[in-house]
Amino acid sequence: MIEAKFRIVTPLFMGGADQSTPELRVPGIKGALRFWWRALAWNWCKGDLSKIRDLEGRIFGSTEHGQSGVIMDLCGANAKFTNESFFEKRQGLMYLGYGPIEKGKLTRDYLKPPVDAILRIRIRPKK
Repeated sequence: MIEAKFRIVTPLFMGGADQSTPELRVPGIKGALRFWWRALAWNWCKGDLSKIRDLEGRIFGSTEHGQSGVIMDLCGANAKFTNESFFEKRQGLMYLGYGPIEKGKLTRDYLKPPVDAILRIRIRPKK
């Protein structure tokens, strides 16, 4: 088992099915890891998309390969959400917040930093 302790130090706009309530969830973390795995796999697999898809399915799960071989568990998250304005008089932050910030107004709540949590990752043995 791998145990990763981490701290979120910037406002985090992450949520589940109800996009109006921010929350730190394993599917969002797993999605980000999957995205970065794809980015790195392009080089490892020398651009072979079928190989990338096959390996991705084996690691993260797919209809062809079944459930993910990577099981994740999140604990200890001390997340609190807010709609405090963190970007006022900071034009660059307003630009980076495109989507949650529209016309100078914050449209969604966010997880307020710092957020400390532990991500536990287990690799299922292959059958």
